[in-house]
Amino acid sequence: MTQLTTTPNVKPQVLNYRQMPLNDLLSQLVRNQDKAALEEFHNNRTLFQFHEKSKLLFAQFISALRDGCLNTNYGRQADEAYDMTLDKFSRLPEEGKGINCLLYFKAALNLLPPNTNPLQSESNLTQILQRMVFRHFKLSLLETQRKGTWTRYIWKVEGENIPLLLPKELSGSERRKWLENTFTKVQTNRPGERHRLQMAINTHFQKVSLKSIEDPVIEQSQSDLPWIICDQLSIDGLAKTLAHEKSDRLFEQRPSIRAMGRKNLKLLIKDIFESVDDKTNRDGAIARKYGLSKASFSRFAGSHWTYPNTPDLWKNLANLIAHHPVMKEAAQYHGVWNTVKAINDHEPSIA
Repeated sequence: MTQLTTTPNVKPQVLNYRQMPLNDLLSQLVRNQDKAALEEFHNNRTLFQFHEKSKLLFAQFISALRDGCLNTNYGRQADEAYDMTLDKFSRLPEEGKGINCLLYFKAALNLLPPNTNPLQSESNLTQILQRMVFRHFKLSLLETQRKGTWTRYIWKVEGENIPLLLPKELSGSERRKWLENTFTKVQTNRPGERHRLQMAINTHFQKVSLKSIEDPVIEQSQSDLPWIICDQLSIDGLAKTLAHEKSDRLFEQRPSIRAMGRKNLKLLIKDIFESVDDKTNRDGAIARKYGLSKASFSRFAGSHWTYPNTPDLWKNLANLIAHHPVMKEAAQYHGVWNTVKAINDHEPSIA
């Protein structure tokens, strides 16, 4: 228990962390960077379950996740993923490394449905944390693989470049031969084709794959939005969200975009995000496909820009990130929140 400092002649309030509901405990931690609340969470709250094991502490849960990987080809990566996940949920800002556990706990609290009774709130928050920690362990495992045993390979198919991740031990010619023998019907113009190929590669080589997010193969560039945050989100989901928003507000778009109509605008945005996902600079090809001039496309979603001339679509994305708790938390964690904030500061009102 901890005593809070109060004014003279007033009996200090005593916090009984063991008796605090989970919601109150995490709120106390986030508001006050309370180390005692963090210790209570890690040392006493048995919230997690793993298959037949239940009532696990945080460290026991991620240890079980790590142990589940040890009999695969990723034992070494599993140890590193364990350490990375432990840091994410235990390091306060003052402890360095650029990691802030408060962002994760705040994101969990923000996901709680409003106006629920205390018992339901406790259950909801427990489930949110279970899913969040599990997801971040998988993300950490993917990150160690991305840095280690898998490397990027550009497969040329019908004049198109398809970037894929493959085991480092395969040579360039071995990679090309394996891909050609394995994938005999590749449709480069089919939406999501790269993702489909990567998932098949992951399955074949027993690489950990995530069902709800894209592989984080997109690197941050100087002038583009920081796509690294998309490792926690679906590129397809982002495209659909922005496509619906833009088409629903068609009357607010620039004349050249407005003239396309809702259906073509949605298809345009989908193609733009696929280009981003594949890390291919196809501005000219996309512009020609939809009958847009180079200048019109550049103003809408150009690949290269500087402040304050942010293209319209990227303004929308920055606005979406700023108002989505998990996306904002991801941007802050990866150190790119200032980029997002700068865009929104330049554009307080975004169509």
